[in-house]
Amino acid sequence: MARCNIYKGTAKFVGHVEQEGGHYNVYRGWTDFVGRVEQERGYYIVYRNGVECVGRIKQEGQYYAVYSQWTHFAGHLRRDEGQYKVYKGWREVVGSVELEELYKSLPSLEKIYQTVVEALHQEDGAPMLLAHVKQKLIRTYGSFDQNEYGFVKFKAMIEAGVQAGYFALNTAGLRDWLTLPHKETRAMETNLPDNIDLLFQEIVTMVKASTQSQILLSTIKQSLIKKYGGFDESVYGYNRLKELMQEGERLGYFSIGRNDKEIDFVALAGKRIHNDETPVFSR
Repeated sequence: MARCNIYKGTAKFVGHVEQEGGHYNVYRGWTDFVGRVEQERGYYIVYRNGVECVGRIKQEGQYYAVYSQWTHFAGHLRRDEGQYKVYKGWREVVGSVELEELYKSLPSLEKIYQTVVEALHQEDGAPMLLAHVKQKLIRTYGSFDQNEYGFVKFKAMIEAGVQAGYFALNTAGLRDWLTLPHKETRAMETNLPDNIDLLFQEIVTMVKASTQSQILLSTIKQSLIKKYGGFDESVYGYNRLKELMQEGERLGYFSIGRNDKEIDFVALAGKRIHNDETPVFSR
C-alpha cells in the first residue's frame, strides 16, 4: 500500500494519504479521515469526507494544476526529487507532499525500460503491441501507472525510451508496437508498411526474388522480421499469418497451397501449384 505524508510549510506534519485500491484516502494526522481522491478521465477528483466534490487536480506538463470546484485555478504541485512542493498560485510555497515511501517502492524508469527490453528479447524477433507491453509491466510489478514517472500517456513514456535507445517504436495498421533497436536486430532502418496492400506487394517481391517458385509461410515471416526488425500479423488485425496471407490471395496478389507434408506455402498468383514441388526453407 503506497503512502505519503503531508506537511504545512517546510516541516509541520498535518496528515497523510494512503492508497486504497484504485483511490487515495486523505487523513488529518494519522486517523482522522477527511477526504478521498479518485482518478477519472485524466483528472484526480477531490472529495471532502468522501462525498462532496471540492476540486480537481490535472497534470499539465511538468506540474499538477489544482482547481477549487472545477474551473478556479488555486495553485499547483511540482515534483522536487522525493516530494511534491505545494504552491498557492504560482509562487507561494505553502507545503509539501513527501513521497519517500512511495518513491522508494517504485522501480526506476531505467529498470522499467530494461524490463521491456528483456520482454522483447523473449519474443525472439516478434514485435509487441504497446497494450501488451503495459500488461507485461503490470504482471511483473503487480501494478503500473506511467503517471508516477511524470507521463500522462503510456506512449509518451515509451517515446522517451526510444529516444534513450532502449527500443524502436513503429506504427502500422493503426497500431503502435515495439521491437529491439535496429542495431540489435541487424535490420535495415525501414518502417513496416502502414497499408496492408504495400505489405502484400513486398511479399510478392520476395517470391519473385526467390530461386524457388514456392516459399513456406514461415520463411516469409522470417524474411519480414529480418527486413523490418520485427513482424507480427496482429499489427494488421489478424490472429494468424495464414489468415493474413489468405486475404492477400483473395485480393489476387499471390496463391497459397499446401505441400505433401501439410505445410503451407505461397506462390505467384496465377501460377500452377504442384504439391510435389519442394518449397524453399529458411536458412
